[in-house]
Amino acid sequence: ITVKPPILGRRERDMRNKFSARDAVQTLQAQHQKTLLSSSSSSSSSASTSVALAAEKTGRSQKEEEKRKDTKGSEKEGKQTEGITKALGPFIDPSFSWKDLAWVRNVTSMPIVLKGIQTAEDAIIAFRDHPEVSGIIVSNHGGRQLDYARSSLEALAEISAALDAHKRSLLQQGLQPRSFEVLLDGGIRRGTDIFKALALGATGVGIGRPSLFGLATYGQKGVEKVIEMLHQEFLNTMRLLGCTSVSSISPSFLSSLTTLSSHSS
Repeated sequence: ITVKPPILGRRERDMRNKFSARDAVQTLQAQHQKTLLSSSSSSSSSASTSVALAAEKTGRSQKEEEKRKDTKGSEKEGKQTEGITKALGPFIDPSFSWKDLAWVRNVTSMPIVLKGIQTAEDAIIAFRDHPEVSGIIVSNHGGRQLDYARSSLEALAEISAALDAHKRSLLQQGLQPRSFEVLLDGGIRRGTDIFKALALGATGVGIGRPSLFGLATYGQKGVEKVIEMLHQEFLNTMRLLGCTSVSSISPSFLSSLTTLSSHSS
């Protein structure tokens, strides 16, 4: 469950891009027309000419329609092309709160993980007061919500320290802490970033944008290549630091914990 803020931030890149479903459809139509032209030319020059004229007419009509709408600048058109920000708006429920997690548990048997936790206080509430929650994903929502918010890695340092202290307190009381996953989302670009996240207490990371870069460039093979590169870089980092297993990764391998904690405070 993504526990986003009650409203979306001002995502200026989305506003500039102005992607709309219509744009995607027209792109596919243009590609289809090129395919038709290519196949027609190999079978009949007359058929190719007919298709070419039809494609030219269709393209001209589309351009004229676009020009007309752009000139008109209607309010409806503006709303349709404000990007993903507008598309996500209807899915945000400002009234969602901790008490709603019990209802979620009643309607699904899947593990419940909260994405978007950014403070030690919320992490402790999720761990201590909500046994229905199996874990959290530390995330600052891509850094596109609140200006000057901490990075996900800085928030992770604070959250891991708080959870470790709480678990030690339970052990001192003779209680066994339950299993609880802490994942990191945001800022992962290299295998060294994965290593830093695990050293700060994360059990795994999300790689949203790198996978999209690979997908946009080479499709599925691009995504597979991104994962392969990150995996190899992570292994190289472990080898260069003398780590023989993931379980041996610890904060002792990080040289800037003092600076990181000062950022978090």
